[in-house]
Amino acid sequence: MEKNYILPLAALRGIVVMPGCTVSFDVLRDISKRAFDEASAKKGNIVLAAQKNPDKENPEFSDLYTFGTLCRIKQLMKLPNGSERVVCEGIGRVALNEMLLSEPYFTVACTAIESKEPTDAVENAGLIRALQETFEEHIKYSRNISREDFMENVAKIHTLGGLCDFIAGAASLDFPVKQEILEIYDVYERGETLISALELETEIMKVQHELMIEAHKRIEENQRDFFLREQ
Repeated sequence: MEKNYILPLAALRGIVVMPGCTVSFDVLRDISKRAFDEASAKKGNIVLAAQKNPDKENPEFSDLYTFGTLCRIKQLMKLPNGSERVVCEGIGRVALNEMLLSEPYFTVACTAIESKEPTDAVENAGLIRALQETFEEHIKYSRNISREDFMENVAKIHTLGGLCDFIAGAASLDFPVKQEILEIYDVYERGETLISALELETEIMKVQHELMIEAHKRIEENQRDFFLREQ
């Protein structure tokens, strides 16, 4: 049965919240703070949707991606500088249907999007294993991810859809790539797309890592040569 919601919405700049993931960030814009305050006061949920252009200060409905994330506010803390720090947990995907109100905060009508899990058990198990191995390789070159913490959590996830969302949320991927993953409701397609994105980003990080090692070696050699010349 289709689930429809009317909820406050906050636009995000450069952030995509994946279902099943918990994120923390600061809220600076007044219209977004009002949306969080309203949702928090009612102990309810909020829709978070990324802007297509993160640099736009005052986005309209057309400036947002049409898929967002239904989220639960776990913590809201008001900071001395007037901003708010929030901790949100992604609950599920939603399609944004229309903007109902633009003041005092965005209010949207949206529809929950159910994931389509693969029915072939062998294909499902194979993609889960491939995704785990690809992510483990990705972690080796990411400075933002603790291998022990994340691989322990990955091992606890037994559905392909949940694994895709968790890894997409944790991985060092640009936000448009994460948005693409968010918009794929077919889980098998989501997994294949995610693996390709992880492999590409991992190769880029490998090259970056090798260049940094070479640069560090050259600096050490130059310093050693300078020291010997000064003797």
